[in-house]
Amino acid sequence: MTLSVLVCVFCCPLLIGIFAILKSSEARNRYAAGDYAGAVASARRARNLAFVAVVCGLILILIFAIALSV
Repeated sequence: MTLSVLVCVFCCPLLIGIFAILKSSEARNRYAAGDYAGAVASARRARNLAFVAVVCGLILILIFAIALSV
């Protein structure tokens, strides 16, 4: 959940970060309910969404930096 929140706060693709937070919350709820396989699947999806948001954010920052330097 921490990675998802940090991505949502510091990276540009806010929408992807929000979906990562929702998936990580879903993983926590599934784990509490005893659905361990579902919790692992939701946690993996949340992690992948957070990584995608980080990559998209870095790409956008590079594009803005290049555009401003020209």
